[in-house]
Amino acid sequence: MTEGDLRGAIWPSLVEDIQVKDLMITDPVVAQPETMLEEAARLVHQHKIGCLPVVDRRGALMGIITVVDLLAAVIEFMGLLTVSSRLDVRLPKRPEAFEEVLRII
Repeated sequence: MTEGDLRGAIWPSLVEDIQVKDLMITDPVVAQPETMLEEAARLVHQHKIGCLPVVDRRGALMGIITVVDLLAAVIEFMGLLTVSSRLDVRLPKRPEAFEEVLRII
């Protein structure tokens, strides 16, 4: 069930009984604990959802990862809230280019 689903149900719920089962998503997009963070972010973006249920192999809910969780991971990864330096390097398309840059750094 999305926030939009809830908003859309406010007025109808004033004149009739509406249950959660009437609004819930019965086949949600999910991730497993082993799903890479990048894949979880892609699923959230692709399906335009605010959170992603994390389920085990049997489909039992283990937790939820939200857009805020994903943003926090990106901020931490990029070091945006700490004093740091960042070096971007554009490599030529040669197999040995990465090793050459590592030697220079």
